[in-house]
Amino acid sequence: MFALCLSDRLDIGKRSAHDARVHRVALLFLLFAGCLPRGELSIKAEDPSRKIPAITRATDADAAALFDALSHEDAAVRLAAIQVLREQTGADFGYEYWRPPEQRRPALERWRDHLGLTPSTQPNPIR
Repeated sequence: MFALCLSDRLDIGKRSAHDARVHRVALLFLLFAGCLPRGELSIKAEDPSRKIPAITRATDADAAALFDALSHEDAAVRLAAIQVLREQTGADFGYEYWRPPEQRRPALERWRDHLGLTPSTQPNPIR
């Protein structure tokens, strides 16, 4: 909910240093607004309180998991994933985490192509 309100106030397409700081603060707020993580942190966890901290520590080797996180039902998970991918690649391919699934689909296909993902292959390292 907070992420949706935040997205209405920012022009996410034109990122500045201020926008990046606002997103990090929003991400921390969303992370700590609920319960603290229980159990092991994992990028493959379904519980956002365990998934988001793991996403923020993701490396190039986690490309497939980051891509999967772009489709997560929780907007905070999607925000964390796109932040990491943007930092690693310098690109966003028009992906906007707050959009409904059908509006995110074209950007997801561009990410899939960029990362070299297909249903039967492993991802290429992040470029």
